[in-house]
Amino acid sequence: MREKDVRLSKIGFKYVPARLVESKKKWYLTYWVWDLTKGKLIEKKFYKIPGKTLREKWAAAREIKRDLDTLLEDGYTIGEATKVTSQKAPTLLEALDQAVKLKSQETGTRSQQAYRSFFTIFKIWMFDKKLQNISITSFSRSHVLEFLDWLLRERQVKPKTRNNYKICLNACLNALVNREIIEKNPCARIKDLKVVGTRHIPFSREEQKEFETYLKRQEPELYLYTRFIYFGFMRPVEVCRMQIGHIYLQSKVSLIRAENSKNKRQMPVVINPQLAKIIEGMNLNRFPTNYHVFGKKFLPSPGEEHRNRYSERHAQALKDCGL
Repeated sequence: MREKDVRLSKIGFKYVPARLVESKKKWYLTYWVWDLTKGKLIEKKFYKIPGKTLREKWAAAREIKRDLDTLLEDGYTIGEATKVTSQKAPTLLEALDQAVKLKSQETGTRSQQAYRSFFTIFKIWMFDKKLQNISITSFSRSHVLEFLDWLLRERQVKPKTRNNYKICLNACLNALVNREIIEKNPCARIKDLKVVGTRHIPFSREEQKEFETYLKRQEPELYLYTRFIYFGFMRPVEVCRMQIGHIYLQSKVSLIRAENSKNKRQMPVVINPQLAKIIEGMNLNRFPTNYHVFGKKFLPSPGEEHRNRYSERHAQALKDCGL
């Protein structure tokens, strides 16, 4: 520890911010915290850094370091006066609220919506059972199973939805374990329910032509939207979030931004001749480059349309077409 690294917390205790050590055996974070009993700084090490790849471990380490530094800056100490932490364990409501915010910060827009949806439903169950004020350390495996059973029994959700809520809860509890707020994840090793898959029957060539003809006449904006998916091999959400500035027509390339791609990497997409002809006919150069190609009302605009609106409109068009 170097003297110049020592800092003062908001309430006057000395500390040294966390630092990543990449040892050959195991990565860990080292930091110095004020011991109230001994009256001096004590070195502590944090070993629970998740991740299989170097990139995943780096990302996890940065996140944990940020949380540790915030804790130290706010006045975290150890010793007789505070046992292990300067504050008592948070309530179930406080801990899950913090975990949902943390997970939302590190995920894309769609995942953020999933966490918010999960937390809304979880709070209904939590308040119904009067568990909001219990300590997070008292939240057990039996509570988790009770919540999952409640979803099936009271909310009458399908197994797939139940499994998705379990994934969100498990991720939130893992975040609390990584920050040493709880020792174990009570949701760990709880199995998913079996989901019966549905069989999708593809349209025949004749049905495809019939539907395309219908879209050209009745739903021209939706037709253009489907051409980006069909010719560009893009996911619906990637088309929804594409901006005009992401299209380089002269180079015959469009970009899928990292935050919108499935693997979180910026991806170039080749614009084939069929798609290039369609893009030229849209006259997108009339609009600012920060406009979404398919924004509000499926037209170029600064506002992003919710992706569910496309699915709903597509399903309605199939119904109207008799397919």
